[in-house]
Amino acid sequence: MIYLLDFRSAPRSGAVVPPRLTLYDHERLGVHAGDQLAQEPRVTFLIHGFNVDRNEGITSLSRLAVELSDANAGALICVLWPGDSYFGPLGYSWEGVDADDTAAYLAEFIRDNWSQKTGRSKVPVSFIAHSKGARVAMGAATAWHASTGMKPDQICLLAAAIDDTSLAEADVYEAVTAASKRVAVLSSRRDAVLGLTYPAGDLLQAFLFAEDDFGWALGYGGPKPDQNGEEWPAPVFPKQIDPGKDVGHGDYLPPSDDKEQINSKQRAAIHFVRAALAGESEIPYL
Repeated sequence: MIYLLDFRSAPRSGAVVPPRLTLYDHERLGVHAGDQLAQEPRVTFLIHGFNVDRNEGITSLSRLAVELSDANAGALICVLWPGDSYFGPLGYSWEGVDADDTAAYLAEFIRDNWSQKTGRSKVPVSFIAHSKGARVAMGAATAWHASTGMKPDQICLLAAAIDDTSLAEADVYEAVTAASKRVAVLSSRRDAVLGLTYPAGDLLQAFLFAEDDFGWALGYGGPKPDQNGEEWPAPVFPKQIDPGKDVGHGDYLPPSDDKEQINSKQRAAIHFVRAALAGESEIPYL
């Protein structure tokens, strides 16, 4: 079943607020979303990236959820967060704070629903994230794992706008990466947003927020060792897309305009996600 988990205070921009869970299927008016979620055998969080408003997020993620609904995904929870601003792409450097705040709330939501205390610790929890949504996913998974000892099932990062060394860095995501069943990383060197905009935005972010470091994007060149040369943990499955396929930043999730058809590149990314969720040993990009 498809759910919406909304952390937004407004349709566009706005603040991060405690989440509201609803069923995407509005015809099921007699069903309480929380009660239904408690019965789900598996949970997968779908997280959009930067510069996506509420309606765009609902459309794109719900279309992805429909495509994954028969892929052993169980509950498909579309995470809506305010990773946009009225300044458009110029607001990139300030959205790391919103991503981190959303991650903190999301980790709390997961702890409240899937932990030893709730009796639902055996339910597999997975994450599918695009662009800066990878920061939300990895931040939430890290906090959840650190506080409960619970381990994510599948994590699938598409065009991830996080540093390429972060999966190997002990003080970033190395622990939760090692604990996960698998972290699949799909990247493309034809992604102009990550190849050009990310380094510039990350440099400004490093200047604005002392705790952030400048780096290249994971979703551009794939994972890299940490500063000491330590490799990323074994569960990481990196997939670099052939440059000849010319896959850009918008070629992963379904379009946010429901009148626009899913193109062949987006279909290939969806196939990659389906294979990851299914636990297949090889995850092709076709």
